[in-house]
Amino acid sequence: MLINPDRKSPVQEEIIGAVFGVTPAEACLTSTLALGMSANQYADERNLSRNTVRVQTEALLSKMGALKQSDISRLMSAAFSGFRGNLLGR
Repeated sequence: MLINPDRKSPVQEEIIGAVFGVTPAEACLTSTLALGMSANQYADERNLSRNTVRVQTEALLSKMGALKQSDISRLMSAAFSGFRGNLLGR
């Protein structure tokens, strides 16, 4: 899968945090994973340890009620599919 690292989530990270009850760091990771980047790619691009990102990923999956990373895109889409305007950072 080809990933554009400059692509940003259309949903503001503050909103992701409020909806899913995740920390700001987890919200940033959530938006990136939802766009298709792997956790290891995220760690490498942010100069974070892969273990740190693995722990954050496990925490956000638990908070979101997801079983695997691929569930994140589905949950994000379901949560925000009908919203427009300020919520989406436009």
